[in-house]
Amino acid sequence: MGIYLTKRIGVVTVTFNSEDVIRDFLESLCANLSGIELILYVVDNNSKDETMRIISDYSDRIEIRIQENAENRGVAAGWVPG
Repeated sequence: MGIYLTKRIGVVTVTFNSEDVIRDFLESLCANLSGIELILYVVDNNSKDETMRIISDYSDRIEIRIQENAENRGVAAGWVPG
């Protein structure tokens, strides 16, 4: 009988109109999940493009927690709630 441990990792990302790069980022995360339980924390700075829709498309593959800001607070401010 063996003990199997799952590694848990949290990743924080701050987004603002990131539709051009977010899919590649998410695919990269998903491709490297073997034996890892991932929680993705997204802090969105009021994106006006398809960033949030693209992120939600991945909710069946990884656990995603989202904070949507009402305004663009910048990257540094985005790390605080993340």
